[in-house]
Amino acid sequence: MAPLYDCSSTEADRLPLGMYIGGFAQSVDPTFLAKHNIGAILSVVNPPANDDDRHLWDRPAIRALVPKNRHMTVHLRDQPSWDFISRMPAICEFLDLMRMQPVKILVHCTMGFSRSATAIMAYNMRQFGNPAPYALAWLRRYHPKANPNHGFRYQLALWGSLGCELWEDAAKTIPKGPYAEYLKEPKRQDCDDGVRAGGEMGKFRQKLSSDLLDDEGEAWDSGLPCDRWLGPRQRFDSFGL
Repeated sequence: MAPLYDCSSTEADRLPLGMYIGGFAQSVDPTFLAKHNIGAILSVVNPPANDDDRHLWDRPAIRALVPKNRHMTVHLRDQPSWDFISRMPAICEFLDLMRMQPVKILVHCTMGFSRSATAIMAYNMRQFGNPAPYALAWLRRYHPKANPNHGFRYQLALWGSLGCELWEDAAKTIPKGPYAEYLKEPKRQDCDDGVRAGGEMGKFRQKLSSDLLDDEGEAWDSGLPCDRWLGPRQRFDSFGL
């Protein structure tokens, strides 16, 4: 049976904070994992299917390097209408925990373009207070292929506007105002464009664009930070590899 994932063209890049970003191919390559001392993996991949290749993670050669308790799997399709922001706190907590281990971390999706980039950007934003467009500009310095889809970009903008905290209370029962509005929006997990979900997600993105991004939206396309975002650069890049 042919593998579900065609990852022949993917490659991994090294980031600060002891991380690598790549595709599925690297996550099932024990030679790559051992060479780079990778002992933890964050996989942001499609929901399970009967004919997929994720069983390759459970081979002894992989689990000897990355045991299950150091492997987090987040099921998300690379489609704008899918809800990424609700997973961001858990992703950040996992990365915090794994960075306490004497190993490197691989963050991957299928091709290393969109979902893995979104996860790393969310972590960058929470750790260093960087706005979303600057987090993308920073990531592209190390991984030029980083390119979150437009739905994930707007969720990152919302994440930043909330101070990278979704809840008002420690018990996580009261969502912050903008997140509460987001939760009310109908979300279709089976379409490739939120605009097709009754138009509501399209309206939500338009609101985020006007309220959060203002006239800096072009920074998303260029991947280059405007002057107001240059401040945090030294703090972030001073972290050792």
